[in-house]
Amino acid sequence: MTNLAAYAAFADAAVARALFRDALGLPHVEGPDGRPVFTLPPGAAGVHPAVDRSRAGTPRWTSRRLRPVLHLDCDRLGETLAELLCGGASLLGFLPADLRGHPAVMVVWVPGTGPVALYPHRT
Repeated sequence: MTNLAAYAAFADAAVARALFRDALGLPHVEGPDGRPVFTLPPGAAGVHPAVDRSRAGTPRWTSRRLRPVLHLDCDRLGETLAELLCGGASLLGFLPADLRGHPAVMVVWVPGTGPVALYPHRT
């Protein structure tokens, strides 16, 4: 495998595209239909159970409506959060780090996109 292509459907794709392009400054090329295709940094794919049995059946995200589907691993978490907030996002909440090694997570609501989780980069 040489690449992973991620496709996501958002309620308002034009607003989501503007956020990725303008607020986050992601480089992009024009796709065949004129829509931007964003170049992403290196990433990882996590495969998690819908319910975490080690936590007595309690999912980490208690509401499906607020469960982020987009997770950004940020080496400059504060700056990325500020960029998103200036681009129209609003802060939804914060999940503290836990004893099992999950990092602290900021969750923002991005217009047209929905909830987005921001993690501090771990090496």
